[in-house]
Amino acid sequence: MRHDKVDRISRSSVAIALAVVLLAGGSAFATVKRSYRDVPTAFLPVIEAAEQAFNDKRAAALADYLADDYSWWQVTPEGPREAVRGRDATVALIGKFFSSDTWVASDFERLGMVGNILVQVEEDTVLEAGKPVTKVTLNVYEFRNGQRWREWKFFPQGEGPGGQLAPAR
Repeated sequence: MRHDKVDRISRSSVAIALAVVLLAGGSAFATVKRSYRDVPTAFLPVIEAAEQAFNDKRAAALADYLADDYSWWQVTPEGPREAVRGRDATVALIGKFFSSDTWVASDFERLGMVGNILVQVEEDTVLEAGKPVTKVTLNVYEFRNGQRWREWKFFPQGEGPGGQLAPAR
């Protein structure tokens, strides 16, 4: 009988110790949890300056924020396609875009950042048949050495870079 009592006390002590460790560990994890919605301050100057240059239609100023081998991808329901590669080619393409009468303005909402990857929603106001239309996309930017290195622009189903796409099959 004494042996059973010792076993019960030992098992109870182990269970209590385990519960304490789990509770302490759980609260430690809760205090360490990071919010991925916060963009690290080291990236903010580059992100904000590039957004400002874009909205000010200063294509040449964007070059400072793009890697030499920058690549921009457009992802539609039909799949990804590379829109442009290289800093100079990107600046030239954006310059043509700014000189057209199509684009009106863009607004950006940062959703968060994981390591060197920024995720945000972009609302572009463009003119279609002379009327302003807002296009919403999800954008993923990968940074390398303090510059944008890769960008993926995801279009919702039925939308694309040129407007309406055929419905997905």
